[in-house]
Amino acid sequence: TAPIGYKLTITGNINGDLYWITDQARLDQSDYSGIQARLYPQVKVDWRFPFVREMGNVRQILEPRVALIAAPPRLNTSKIPNEDSLNFEFDDTNLFRFNRYPGYDRVSDGVRLVYGLGTTFLGNRGGRTEFFLGQSFRILGNNNLDESTGLRDRISDLVGRVTIAPGPYLNLTYRFRLEPTKLKLRRNEVTLVASILRTNLAVTYLDFPDDNPDDGIPRRREISFGLSANLTSNWTVFGGARYDLGDTKGFINWRFGGQFKNECCTVRMTYSRSFTRDRDFQPDTTLLIQIVLKHLGQIATSGG
Repeated sequence: TAPIGYKLTITGNINGDLYWITDQARLDQSDYSGIQARLYPQVKVDWRFPFVREMGNVRQILEPRVALIAAPPRLNTSKIPNEDSLNFEFDDTNLFRFNRYPGYDRVSDGVRLVYGLGTTFLGNRGGRTEFFLGQSFRILGNNNLDESTGLRDRISDLVGRVTIAPGPYLNLTYRFRLEPTKLKLRRNEVTLVASILRTNLAVTYLDFPDDNPDDGIPRRREISFGLSANLTSNWTVFGGARYDLGDTKGFINWRFGGQFKNECCTVRMTYSRSFTRDRDFQPDTTLLIQIVLKHLGQIATSGG
C-alpha cells in the first residue's frame, strides 16, 4: 500500500491437473481414452486506488481498478471432458478471478487486461448504494468460448452491478451485461433479499435474451426464490424453487428441509426434486442428510 493511497497486489500460484479418461467423444467424432496432465502457473498484478470524500451525511468511495492476469495459452483441449464448467456465466463476480469458470475442467488461459470502476455511497445513519462497471481485454489466448458468453471477441462485454440497501433488512441488486458497441442488453438479473423478524426471503429474476439465434441457445427466463425461518435458536426450516418462465413453462427444481444446530454439531436434511431433462439427465428426487461435527469435519449421505 503506497503512501498516496493506491494498493498493488501481486499474486501467483501453480496448478496441476491429472485426468484418466475413457471414451471421451471429441469434436471430430472420434473417441479418446488415455491420461491427460497439465501443469500451469498463473500470475495476477492487481492495482486499485480508492478515493473518499464527505458529502453532508453521505460518504462517497470512488475506486478504479486494473489487473493484468497471465497464464500459458492453449490449456483447454477436447481430450479433457467438460463436466463441471458447462454452466458458465460472465459477470462482475468473476471478472477479476484467475479462473472465470465455476469448475476445474476448463481454464481461463492466455493473458488479459481487466479494468473497472466502482463507486459506493455510504449513509452516516446506515444504508448504502453501489455501482460497478467493468470489462476485459484479451491480449493473448484463444477465443474458444461461445458467442453467448460475452468473451468471444478480444474486447469483452461490459458487466455491471447496481446495489441498493437502505438498511440491514433489505437489499436489491441488479446485474447486467452489455454488448460493448451498441450497448445492447445481453443479461438481466434482479435479486431482492429481505429479512423480517426471524424470516429471510430471497427472490431472483433472470433473463438472457436470445440475441444470436444461430448459437442454438434459446432465450432463458426464470424466477427463483428461497425462504428460511428460524423457529428457535437451534431449529431452522427452509425451502425454495426455480421456475422456467420461457417456452417450456414449469418448475426446474424445488427443495425443502430443516436444520438443527448447536455448539457441537449441525444436522441438515434436504428433500429436493429436479425436473431437468437433457441427454443422460432425467428428473430425479434426492434426500440428503448432512451431519457436521464441529472441528471434526462433515459426513453426508443421500438417497435418490
